[in-house]
Amino acid sequence: MQWVKQKLTDIASFFEDGNWIESKDQSPHGFWLIQTGNVGVVVFRNKDIKRFVSEETFKRLRCTEIYAGDILISRLPDPVGRSCIVPKSDYKMLTAVDCSILRLKKDYDTRYINYLLNSRVSKTQVYRMVTGSSRKRISRKNLGKIELLIPFKDDKPDLIKQRHIADKLNKIFAEVEKGQNQALEAENEIVLFRKSLLRETFSNPKWQQVSFLDLIDNKSDFSLGKIKQKAYQSQGAVAVVDQGKELISGYTDKKELAYTGRLPVIIFGDHTTIVKYVDFPFVQGADGIKVLIPKKEIYPKYLYYSLLNSKPKGGKYARHYKELRKISYTLPFRNDKPDFAEQKHVVSKLDKIFALSEQLNTLFSRQEESFVRLEASALDKSFNLRTQIVPVAKPVSSVVPRMFDIQQAIAHILKRFERGEMVVAKMLYFAQKIYQVPLNIQFSAQNFGPYDKAVKKAVTAGLSSRNKFFAKKGSGNMQVLSLGSNAGKVLKYSNSALARKINYYLDEMMPHFSISSSNAIERLATICKIIEDTKTIDDKMIKRELHKWKPNKFQDAEISRTIAFIKKNKWDIQLVK
Repeated sequence: MQWVKQKLTDIASFFEDGNWIESKDQSPHGFWLIQTGNVGVVVFRNKDIKRFVSEETFKRLRCTEIYAGDILISRLPDPVGRSCIVPKSDYKMLTAVDCSILRLKKDYDTRYINYLLNSRVSKTQVYRMVTGSSRKRISRKNLGKIELLIPFKDDKPDLIKQRHIADKLNKIFAEVEKGQNQALEAENEIVLFRKSLLRETFSNPKWQQVSFLDLIDNKSDFSLGKIKQKAYQSQGAVAVVDQGKELISGYTDKKELAYTGRLPVIIFGDHTTIVKYVDFPFVQGADGIKVLIPKKEIYPKYLYYSLLNSKPKGGKYARHYKELRKISYTLPFRNDKPDFAEQKHVVSKLDKIFALSEQLNTLFSRQEESFVRLEASALDKSFNLRTQIVPVAKPVSSVVPRMFDIQQAIAHILKRFERGEMVVAKMLYFAQKIYQVPLNIQFSAQNFGPYDKAVKKAVTAGLSSRNKFFAKKGSGNMQVLSLGSNAGKVLKYSNSALARKINYYLDEMMPHFSISSSNAIERLATICKIIEDTKTIDDKMIKRELHKWKPNKFQDAEISRTIAFIKKNKWDIQLVK
């Protein structure tokens, strides 16, 4: 048996884009319109809401019908190039223009090709051909260029071998799906338990019924300065809070827009009905939040849990604050006054139970990430090992890094920014990889991020009593590098090409680095290195690789903000070259 590279177009009996269907072309019945949202990674996503195109419209637009067993490939994120097999259905079906329809020749197993299209081997090729600055996409013409490794026997595709690999992957994915379903059921149980606990807590017959205005300070519901979502930053001086699911949606440096009133406050999403407890300075993001200040006799966290229990259901796009104001609430009283001590006692009990349930949710989230990694690993092992595809390594530069060049770059960094050696190494990585500063350092993925021993040698030599280019400040975890008494010897070449490039880089990036923690810089460098090594700009794949490299170190929300920062500054284009 041998493995043969074949282009996608070589194995297709039919390979075309779907149909251009606009909202006005849709109908309550007819052909089921399959869209990119239905295309999952390997699996078909059966959405509750279905859209249709009438038979008359289907004929008028000369649409292409799709059938069970066809492969659909999404040309849009996320991720670009994912595929699934069209399931059996009682409906006739068609698909939208952003999906490509792949129908295979008889010598190819549909399941095998579907799995292969979702493997890293294929994804890497896809990401090299995506276009678009704001929304990534790939053309069908470029999709057709993807090379797939097909097992051959006696000079023709080995269908038995393809089926054998697909059968093994089917078993793995079936077990993973079973585990995912069990985890989802457990997560749903936690949600129901929380609701039940709140309902029971606030149904105490000894407590009095009060109105919304009995709980809220009359200074609430005022207008705040706000910023639009497109202006959110991944780092900044003040957190941005909006009506999205995440507590913090981004950051901004516009301190003048920050809320300056009494804290804590409760944030209510007028459209989403999301309730948030906020005890830190913030700027309002986008529209649709209400800032609720509890009265002084109301314990703030009690109000939070009370609103969490009684808030409107939501679901439809509407303004729900007016409903919130009409709801009746319960409150413990003592001597005809709100019992502040009892409120604190209730909150203490709820905090402990909610903290335990949150720990369980975290475990389930990690379990879900493990399931995703298991699927990716199964695909990689099935196709990387058998196909004998060896990633083409970049040739090691024949130019040996000059220690004095590295020391110059470090000195210019320390002149503006005193941090530890690991952070300095990451700043050198950005300088070389993103801003093309010619340091010739061979950075590799280490436990603490991109690093190379050449950095260690340069720092050690610069700290020596003979050179004294650098010095150390502080001790333990607080120790940082600073300029030494002889730093002028490396800084005097300020007009050299290297110095000009490093200073241009620092001029550009210091506004960002100066407000970033060492942890944030490590996260940025690590994600950049993942993009560089894997040639992927897909958020989900980057998160998988990051969790493999540094398990549980970074939260998904901060990872997403960092990826957004990289894409906004178009670093991803530089990294995947």
